[in-house]
Amino acid sequence: MNQNLSFSQVSSRISQSPSLFFSSSFRPKRSEVEKPAVAFIPPPTLPHATPDPIAQKESSRISQSPSLFFSSSFRPKRSEVEKPAVAFIPPPTLFSSSFRPKRSEVEKPAVAFVPAPTLSHAAPDPTAQKESSLISQSPSLFFSLSFRPKRSEVEKPAVAFVPPPTLFSSSFRPKRSEVEKPAVAFVPAPTLSHAAPDPTAQKKSHRSVPILKLLATTAAAAFLISPSYAQTPATTRAQPWKQIPIPPLPAFKPAQPHRVELENGVVLFLQEDHELPFINGTILIRGGSRDEPNAKVGLTSLYGETWRTSGTATISGDKLDDVLEDKAASIETAGGTASTSMSWSSLKGDFDTVFAQTIDLLLHPTFKADKLQLAKQQLETGIARRNDDAGGIANREAIQIAYGPHNPYARELEYATVGAVTLDDLSAWHKKTVVGSNIIIALSGDFDSAAMEAKLRAAFAPIPRGDRFQSVKATFIDPKPSVNFVSKDDVNQSNVLIVGLGTERSNPDYYALSVMNQVFSGGFGSRVVQDVRTKLGLAYTVEGNYGASYDHPGIFVVEAATKSATTVAATKALLAEIDRLKTEPPTPAELSKAKDQVLNSFIFHYDSPDKTLGEQVTLAFYGYPADTLEKYKAGIEKVTAADVSRVANKYIDINKLAIVVVGNESQITPSLATLGLGAVKNLDITIPPPPGGKPAE
Repeated sequence: MNQNLSFSQVSSRISQSPSLFFSSSFRPKRSEVEKPAVAFIPPPTLPHATPDPIAQKESSRISQSPSLFFSSSFRPKRSEVEKPAVAFIPPPTLFSSSFRPKRSEVEKPAVAFVPAPTLSHAAPDPTAQKESSLISQSPSLFFSLSFRPKRSEVEKPAVAFVPPPTLFSSSFRPKRSEVEKPAVAFVPAPTLSHAAPDPTAQKKSHRSVPILKLLATTAAAAFLISPSYAQTPATTRAQPWKQIPIPPLPAFKPAQPHRVELENGVVLFLQEDHELPFINGTILIRGGSRDEPNAKVGLTSLYGETWRTSGTATISGDKLDDVLEDKAASIETAGGTASTSMSWSSLKGDFDTVFAQTIDLLLHPTFKADKLQLAKQQLETGIARRNDDAGGIANREAIQIAYGPHNPYARELEYATVGAVTLDDLSAWHKKTVVGSNIIIALSGDFDSAAMEAKLRAAFAPIPRGDRFQSVKATFIDPKPSVNFVSKDDVNQSNVLIVGLGTERSNPDYYALSVMNQVFSGGFGSRVVQDVRTKLGLAYTVEGNYGASYDHPGIFVVEAATKSATTVAATKALLAEIDRLKTEPPTPAELSKAKDQVLNSFIFHYDSPDKTLGEQVTLAFYGYPADTLEKYKAGIEKVTAADVSRVANKYIDINKLAIVVVGNESQITPSLATLGLGAVKNLDITIPPPPGGKPAE
């Protein structure tokens, strides 16, 4: 037979033989099957297969091709199925619209959907053509395109779309070892008793079926037999995850960094981490914004910005940017609440160069007027925009009410205080704070601790010891119960905050307060979220936190964002939840979940060497014991429901909480006065203009 057939000729011949077999020597080209759409399965004419007379008799009702059925002793050789190269093409398997297979008949599916092979170089096998001609005379297997089984009948589908040429005796069972990499679909004969043949479909079955239609049929059937299609009642659905054992957390033993204190008071913390070839360093210097003069609030922010951008006597800040960018390195400076800082990062191979530039900037800065002016403009822009956001206003005013407007932790930048800072102020601050007794240095990365210690000693030993910076202890007074309101006419919702003083981390009750905080406001499962947001539907967002700072009280805050019309209702709901925390101890389930959440989040805060190093440096900065982290886990585990009730009643007092609301007064009905907490105080958030000039735009 001519093997150089055109595509149309091959297609025409295939359409006359829906189950066309190709010779065992057929091997498709790789390019033709790179994205295969055919199933290659071994031919049913294996030389060692012996016909089964019983199977032949049974098959007469289905097909006139008895040679396809074999005895129960038939075992294909592994070599014959390991890399099969013969294509079996099922004829159209369409059923009548009235056909509904019984569930028992389709409970165990055996479906093989195979598109017709249109490979141009495939050589037809005359024997296979003859056999397929006989098979095509068995129209009883073809049904109408309108066939749609009921969902209940295919809940565990096993659709009887069966290609006749691949049917074997019911007793056929290949050995597991012989089909370890199976490529054959073994399917039972479709002997559904109530299937009604469709004469029209019988006639159509002798014509070619377009590839796309066949693929569409395949996709539809694949959807039907997908396990996800089956629906299981919720009451009977298995929940194996509830049986997963959850072992207790092991003892928390964070890696302790190598600590060295130099003679001049400089403290070094070294933490080796050889995972990546990087070295990161931080220098903490005591003294921050809480220590600024009232008339020059903003000094440390300007200092931290101008320090880096000005550069040194040997290299400008702009030139330093270019040098560091070429090395994918960085050197940064910043001002904080309790300290200023310098940090650097580089590849291990560039450490010596980048570290030398860091030391140069630490010891020999040159504060420049143009860089100071640029930093001032940036702060002034922030001042001009600080009343744009309702949430920002609420947070700022809440902090001032909780701490007091003149408390160093609540002071705000103003045009006048920023403008008062001079270059001499920056130089004086640097000279006062950059001394050995104020400095803590932390390094982590790919280095040898002994060698790194030697380098650091050589770099920092010349720094004079100096006097340790002493921060002024601030006074904290609980706020008075009050309702404080900021009118913002361009919003249609209210930001509600209830605030009071929190605690310090050194408080022995810190562990119980942490668990109390989790029960009350720790995520979506907490009381305040479940009641105010989920059950009552009074807020878009609800949050809370019983704050604890290292060396001064944090802030206890509960906040919600709500529609203007539900402002009062949401506020009352928040107050009710605060009161319930004092009167209703946590249930065993609440307590257990809260403790688990606290401990699990705690562990992930310190799951890497650099995270642990950062916390250890912070603890050392504020004078906490080195084993503080190790004690935390045991402290949380010991907390009981009685402890939570005790600290709730000890530290939370409605009479020491103030309410701050930012919203559209015309839309808030009923008015805030109905809260019954006295007259509503309207807060003035007007921004004082700069001396002798217009505010920054």
